[in-house]
Amino acid sequence: GAEADRLFFEIMTDHHLGGVHMADHAAANGAREEIVTFAEATSRTQRYEVVEYRNMMERLGLIP
Repeated sequence: GAEADRLFFEIMTDHHLGGVHMADHAAANGAREEIVTFAEATSRTQRYEVVEYRNMMERLGLIP
């Protein structure tokens, strides 16, 4: 039900924020250009998905 949906989005948000943290570190400290480029793209994508999760939670009425 709705509680399971809310929990899913909360867990996935935390998961993606962890990905942002790791990707930002790789982007700042990568030794190879292709790794830095990939890490920057990954960080952007993960941030975008966090916003999408929030938007979906609002559309579904899962945010109090």
